[in-house]
Amino acid sequence: MNDITKDLAYFAKYFQNDAEYSAQKEQYGRAIPSRDFILELLQNQPNIGFEEVASIFKLRKNWELDALENRLNAMIRQGTLYLDSKEKLQFINPDKTYIGTVSGHAEGYGFLDVKGEPSLFIPPHEMKNVLHGDTAEAAITGVDNRGRRIVSVIKVIEHGLTEMIGRFYRHEGVSSVIPENRKVTQEFLIDEANTLKAKNLDIVRIKITDYPSENTIAKAEVTEVFGEEMTVDIEIMQAILEHNIPHQFSKETEKEIQEIPDTVLAKELTTRKDYRDLPLVTIDGITARDFDDAVYCEKLENGHHKLYVAISDVAHYVLRNSAIDQDAYLRSTSVYFPNHVVPMLHQKLSNGICSLNPDVDRLIMMAELTIDQSGDLTHYEFFEGVMRSKARLTYELVQEIVDGDGALRETYDTLVPHLDNLYALYKILRRARNERGTIDFDTVETLVLYDEDGEIDKIVPDARFDSHKIIEECMITANIAAAKFIEESKLSVLYRVHPHPDSAKLKSLREFLKEFKLGLSGGDEPSPMDYANTLEAAKELPAFNMIQTVMLRSLSQAIYQPENDGHFGLALTHYAHFTAPIRRYPDLITHRAIKLVLQNGDKEQFYPEKHMVQMGEHTSMAERRADDATRDVMDWLKAKYLERFIGDEFDGKITSITSFGMFVELENIFIEGLVHISQLQGDYFIYDDARHRLIGERTRQQYRLSDPVRVKVVESNPETKHIDFELISPVVEGGNDKKSAGERAVPKRSRGKGNNDSDKKSRHKKSGRIQRDDAAGKKSKKRRKKAKR
Repeated sequence: MNDITKDLAYFAKYFQNDAEYSAQKEQYGRAIPSRDFILELLQNQPNIGFEEVASIFKLRKNWELDALENRLNAMIRQGTLYLDSKEKLQFINPDKTYIGTVSGHAEGYGFLDVKGEPSLFIPPHEMKNVLHGDTAEAAITGVDNRGRRIVSVIKVIEHGLTEMIGRFYRHEGVSSVIPENRKVTQEFLIDEANTLKAKNLDIVRIKITDYPSENTIAKAEVTEVFGEEMTVDIEIMQAILEHNIPHQFSKETEKEIQEIPDTVLAKELTTRKDYRDLPLVTIDGITARDFDDAVYCEKLENGHHKLYVAISDVAHYVLRNSAIDQDAYLRSTSVYFPNHVVPMLHQKLSNGICSLNPDVDRLIMMAELTIDQSGDLTHYEFFEGVMRSKARLTYELVQEIVDGDGALRETYDTLVPHLDNLYALYKILRRARNERGTIDFDTVETLVLYDEDGEIDKIVPDARFDSHKIIEECMITANIAAAKFIEESKLSVLYRVHPHPDSAKLKSLREFLKEFKLGLSGGDEPSPMDYANTLEAAKELPAFNMIQTVMLRSLSQAIYQPENDGHFGLALTHYAHFTAPIRRYPDLITHRAIKLVLQNGDKEQFYPEKHMVQMGEHTSMAERRADDATRDVMDWLKAKYLERFIGDEFDGKITSITSFGMFVELENIFIEGLVHISQLQGDYFIYDDARHRLIGERTRQQYRLSDPVRVKVVESNPETKHIDFELISPVVEGGNDKKSAGERAVPKRSRGKGNNDSDKKSRHKKSGRIQRDDAAGKKSKKRRKKAKR
């Protein structure tokens, strides 16, 4: 107990201070600390677990441990204690309130998401007075039988949603709208004067006029009528509103944008380095509309390569704290939907003066980078400049040129040497990437092709050429240089950080790898090379796809933060986004920092670190928000597309295993659906979380990640975005080898519904009770069984 402070010696002598303990000891001859004394301990020493409490009070006998376990569980049930996500005991202060964001659920309950705290449970009767997305203050009123802290909402501080898409209903003269957002379970009444003559079952857009509370019912007015059929355009608007994505520029921004010129002015060039004669080109996808990067490469006499990466000088036009800047920060990222974009910047900037279109002058930030034959960045400089793109090239075109297409090489003869140099540099950088241990997962990316109505025509594998990787390596190198340049300046900016995997995920991953006689080196902090070595060792195994999937899911999510903690996945010590200021706000911050240094500006006037922490949290949130919104639209499109295949059978592979079933991706269609566990006939199937499988209790039939199966499409519902499959045939190969290492440890059957619980955790976490692991042998095992009953 080295981490327990000296003042806890007081508690170790509880028998001198705890009156209830003394009375119990005298009457019965045995006793443990009283509830009040335990509470006093936890108020003084939070974040301790069962074993620490027992140690502090010097409880060692089996009956003492049993009694303490029972007392703590009773205090949890009564709502005076709770177990947090790390299984530490926490005291519930009835006078403490929490402020967080309300997250609704289709079943009527919700959660209050509080920074740095496990989510707080909002029961259905409390959710009637708040909406999903609200910022609310709440107090804990107890703990449910799953160990979740229950809260009562005190007040709503700020409403998150103002508009919604919903279905209009008219019944016996009463008009109402039920939102399409399933996280909002309230029905909104509509006064007859505010219906816009919507018909029953029309899809409408509403503006909330009265929010639900104890004294008011939810009311709204219809602002737009769409008709009965849901379309992709309405679904996109639904996602924008549901995720509260800013999508209209302020009047102030519209006014400021008129002051920005359509062309580069002569007075803007006086202090800039002129790159207009350099054969810089843009290389993008065929559907790209805005071009914010251009490249050129030459080979030096010493064998090194000099790479020029030109990035649109957005910071020149978007002045800090301007209305344009404030709108850009609120959005923080462009959001890309099918045939629709919610841009971070006004189109006059993103598609106009900031887009590096061919044959026009454009202001840029230039990174001049020198790379040696080993792929090391040996020198870098940044300049404010002006350029004139010599061509707008596509990935497909560049690939054909570097592959040696004679006709194309003749057509683009002035650019061919530069493109060949780029290709040679790419090979050097790629080799260096492999040598430093960058984690490269061999996954299939897909491309969605749309019909004239904006709905899915088909989904195909996305061809990824070396030309894609050329630009990727150029941008990574520029981002490395930007991070190093800024670190030298001592300015506080946002680094793109990919944290190391956390200990719990590492433990689960290593347990899983044991089944295949694989390991992961590196101890508590494995390196990217350790991951790469394990992937290489697994390549020849039949279960490689499954192993790769589990390893990918063990990684953390990349974030923006002012502390430079490196990028784990890319195996880099320095990384900051610099190359996409048109569509990412952190890149704009990076540009401002570099420009401040180049102009010898006052560093004290730059963003303070406290402000930068907040900006990192906001921009990271906006990135997740954009991903969630685009995923929602894609899920709708996929469910809509698969409606035409209901009743058809397909081959597929298992992509995810859960306690309530398995998700299967259809072969050649690349759409996932759920095979619910109730569809698995002939046995009781147990969820083995550690080995990512479902296994039959009697037959030992098992279903694992990447196993091939055949399924039938039984439901595809765009409204709920649910796709359900029926299993036609079991695993075709590889999943039923009873001699596999996975058969050596079969988990015990859960009680009750078991497999049908979509939130299943280990039992003690689900119940929120103390269930200790001690060294008392069979007696302690017997006690644990008794505690579960």
